[in-house]
Amino acid sequence: ANFIGLLVAREQVDEDDYHLGTIYVTSETHNCISKGAKMAGLRKRSLREVPVDSDRRVNLAALEKALIEDRRAGLKPFLVVATAGTTNTGTVDDLEAISEVCRKHQVWFHVDGAYGAAFVLTERGRTTLSVLEKSDSVTIDFHKSFFLPFATGLLLTRYPQKLHGAFSADPAPFMPEESSQNVNFHSFTPELSRTFYGARIWFPLQLCGVKKWREALDTRLDWTQIFSQRLEAMADKGMELVMKPDLTIVVFRYRGIQPLSIVKCEDGHLNVLNDRLLRFINERGNVYISPTTIDGGQFVLRICILNIRLTWELLEMALKDIEDGAMELKKLV
Repeated sequence: ANFIGLLVAREQVDEDDYHLGTIYVTSETHNCISKGAKMAGLRKRSLREVPVDSDRRVNLAALEKALIEDRRAGLKPFLVVATAGTTNTGTVDDLEAISEVCRKHQVWFHVDGAYGAAFVLTERGRTTLSVLEKSDSVTIDFHKSFFLPFATGLLLTRYPQKLHGAFSADPAPFMPEESSQNVNFHSFTPELSRTFYGARIWFPLQLCGVKKWREALDTRLDWTQIFSQRLEAMADKGMELVMKPDLTIVVFRYRGIQPLSIVKCEDGHLNVLNDRLLRFINERGNVYISPTTIDGGQFVLRICILNIRLTWELLEMALKDIEDGAMELKKLV
């Protein structure tokens, strides 16, 4: 879906100038954008990585500066990719501010909402995500926060004519002409023959209604808040909540009891300890926690509180395993 969004956005650029087209991302942008740019035949230099701020959101001043400088250099800025729920930390970019920058500089504003856009169904999510309606396009993966079968992705755009322009081709002589009554869906997607993806969304929507999805997402937001608070309460055992979650991804690490962390952080000792904590938790087999790195190499742990089969009892197990692991690390240091 993000690849389709990229190709639709490129419709703003004359095909003779494709080599000048420029896309703006950050270190937190999903790598499907860089892969999509490569698949679209864009050069590696077409991708501009804009710095993030201390909250790991798009640095707005840096974004605007890059747009101005690139246009002066003769390039063709055509796409800014914001994220509603990064894979790394679940962070939601400042979508309102980015939309204003894009409007000012006449650049397509695309939101990768694959994970996070679904939370707009909830009251808490609407506070952050209501501005999605100002985007030129947004992607949603229904196999993530809507709990549906894999490969159920969706692109929404307010410009269907650009979507058609990106994928339409002269029809074969045996194909009927397009009209308002005869829509050829292959003119709106890279695929020619295609399965009925919409049925995967339509059927559960008819069966369960929006309310069930909203309740499930609200529950996971509640669990995330409680889980984070419980982690913060383990500070005396050396645990640290690295950042307040925007959605349902919790990022944390073992920091040690002061002043241990200050003394040993520089030589990577904390990274080693957190790797041990990760293995301790996962080898117990109750839950699976994944690692990531932030801020130029800080090794942290993350848990995504989302799966439809998840229960609070499993999260209690996770908290117990984290606490036990922290106590084991205390013995080592």
